[in-house]
Amino acid sequence: LHGAPGRETYARVRLSRDGGRSLAEPLLGKSGLLHTLIRAHGLVRVPLGHEGLDQGDEVEVLLFP
Repeated sequence: LHGAPGRETYARVRLSRDGGRSLAEPLLGKSGLLHTLIRAHGLVRVPLGHEGLDQGDEVEVLLFP
């Protein structure tokens, strides 16, 4: 996931299980696309000042209710 210079970025993710691990898969597309919001389980934040996140990075997921 790429971060935007000068601001926090949030990406929609879908969660799955792989053995004992939880995986967060980014749902790529434009932010206004409704189908990515419907399929998402939550959001991952790319903090201010970070260029992005790499595959395999540990992240915190803000779950949708």
